[in-house]
Amino acid sequence: MLVVERQGAKRESDATWTAEWNGVVGVDEGVIDVVHGMLQFPLAPGREYPAAWDMRRARSGDFLVRHERQVKIVGWEEIEVPAGRFRALKVQAQGSYRRIDRPSSGAAENTLWYVPEVKRWVKSVYKDADLEVVEELYFYRVQ
Repeated sequence: MLVVERQGAKRESDATWTAEWNGVVGVDEGVIDVVHGMLQFPLAPGREYPAAWDMRRARSGDFLVRHERQVKIVGWEEIEVPAGRFRALKVQAQGSYRRIDRPSSGAAENTLWYVPEVKRWVKSVYKDADLEVVEELYFYRVQ
C-alpha cells in the first residue's frame, strides 16, 4: 500500500498494487481487476506482451472501463524525478480503453520508468484524448 498526495487535492489518498506494481486500488478509489498486468517480470529490453485490466468505481454507479494494451520494454534510460536521478527501464504501452457502462472509447497509452534498485516504477504517465495523469516518486525507502 502507498499513501499518495495529489497536487491540488485537499487530502491524501491510499493506493494498492500487487508485488509486480500492477494496480489493485487506484488513487481515485477505482478497483482494478487485472487480467494481464502491465508489468510482467522479468523485464528485458525488446520484450513485448499484451496487458488488460478492468477499472470499476463503486461510488460512480455502473462505471466500468476495459483497458487493453500492447506493452514494449523500450530499454534503459536516465530519468530524474523528485526522489532523485535513476537508470530505469522505460516501458511503453499502446492500446485502447472502452467504457462498458456507456458508449465511449478511444486510444490510450501508458509509459512507466521502472527502477530495479527502488523495486518499483518512479514515474508513470497515462494519456488518452481527454486526460493526462503524471505520477512521480517523491521519496522512498526500500525494505
